[in-house]
Amino acid sequence: MALSETGTGGQFGVTVASPGATSITIPSDAVAVIVFVAGWSGSGTLNISSLTLSTDGSPISATQVDRVADSGDQSYLGAYIFVNPATGTRDLTPTLTETPGEGCGLVWIAVTGDLDTGDPIRDFGQDSDASGSDVTLTVVIDSITTDLAMLGVTSYASSTADGAPSGSGQTVLVNGSNLAHQITDIAREDSAGASSTTLTGTGSYSALIAMSLQEAAAGGGPAQDPIFMFAGLT
Repeated sequence: MALSETGTGGQFGVTVASPGATSITIPSDAVAVIVFVAGWSGSGTLNISSLTLSTDGSPISATQVDRVADSGDQSYLGAYIFVNPATGTRDLTPTLTETPGEGCGLVWIAVTGDLDTGDPIRDFGQDSDASGSDVTLTVVIDSITTDLAMLGVTSYASSTADGAPSGSGQTVLVNGSNLAHQITDIAREDSAGASSTTLTGTGSYSALIAMSLQEAAAGGGPAQDPIFMFAGLT
């Protein structure tokens, strides 16, 4: 089964370092959940120290895909993945390394299909800009045509632009609203490239993370030599 988004995803904001749990609904066919966390970085040290999702037993921890803060330490963006999540109504619980200066927004989408759960990410990359004007961010990632190429892009909401996907052939999956002064969208590329995919977004005080998710190889082996070491958050 081809990789694609499933359900409508969602978003919520937090204003303290340990906000507790927020309930989200994960579709029954989900094989992964992608979460983008965006906030006003300030000192440049804002990060997620843990991100967990409840199950019928012990919670599972997310794996960090990438993290970027623009060169002026303004907008922070982190990308995380949960593989083989429990479905239905679940608690998503972030813990930040510090109280965010103006809060953080979490935006998420579920993925379905024949994901390589042992090595889900083929490639990832980032771009950012610290100017207060509307700037286009661009990331080129390795891909093949069966990959699901997607991005998260964030912009400081009190400036001139909404963080928005802007490339041709990109479909918005979650159209974020103003959460703690950040606007963050998630989008996918409609047709991943045979060797690479270019993803773009716009924003001011902005940051973008792109990734390509890969299918499992026929016979259940890894799709390629693993470059994404699947481990818990560090």
